Amino acid sequence: SVHSGLLEWFSAGEWRAGHRFHHLSDSMRLALVLGCGGTYLDTDFISVAPIPAMEPGAFTLGFEDAIDGTEDRTMCNAVLSTPRPGHPFARALVDEFVQTFDAAANFGWNGPQLLGRAWRDNEQIRESVVRAPPARFYPL
Repeated sequence: SVHSGLLEWFSAGEWRAGHRFHHLSDSMRLALVLGCGGTYLDTDFISVAPIPAMEPGAFTLGFEDAIDGTEDRTMCNAVLSTPRPGHPFARALVDEFVQTFDAAANFGWNGPQLLGRAWRDNEQIRESVVRAPPARFYPL
């Protein structure tokens, strides 16, 4: 099943602890991107211009600039795009989410940090992932 693992994760109920609505929305964005493909934008994302065309066949995500004044960047899960359902990186994200979910972890563990872990641990599918610079999605 496209959503294998997520149903069992949901049924186990660990998501009800801590930031339960955030945990649930993190899982739903992954299920939608894996199962339907297309582009996911957080509801607080404001598009002031057309989103640039995505690379054909690639899973596209954005980097965010660090908010602490350092040069560190994190992958952002507020904008995710894939041209088709079942993209291997979307599958890797769901698998990583189910395997490493921690309701008590810091706020980003099950969200933006998840993208970094999946990227690091899936070298064989990296060529099908575009990590766009901040200006691609955050031009202001």
